[in-house]
Amino acid sequence: MRFEERALTYDANALPQRTFASRVAQSLQCSPSDQVLELGAGTGALTGYICARPGLQVVATDASPAMVALGKTAVPQAQWRVLDAFSETLPPSTIQISSGLLQWAPDPVRVLQSWKQSLLPGARMVHAFPCQP
Repeated sequence: MRFEERALTYDANALPQRTFASRVAQSLQCSPSDQVLELGAGTGALTGYICARPGLQVVATDASPAMVALGKTAVPQAQWRVLDAFSETLPPSTIQISSGLLQWAPDPVRVLQSWKQSLLPGARMVHAFPCQP
């Protein structure tokens, strides 16, 4: 993955990803008490939609420090962290969400099993994949 080196030009070329993030956000059901963990947040396309909902605690993560720096500027309402979701332990959450991340996993089954370990009781995973209808 070369997201780190392409961070500064990512948004200019990410219209499909932004459209997809909007659709993912529209389908998200949550309550104001939810602790949301976004994985692979990039520059914050989905993060912005999530943070627009009142009361949510949002932690946005990405493996790229450059993407996190841009995300902090774009969506300062979220708490931003550099985190490699494929190899590091995730913080606990009641909603774990990603938009177009899991398809990059070297072993998606192992990654999902690992991610499940960080969920709080009653929590949900929402991991969306872009595809043609």
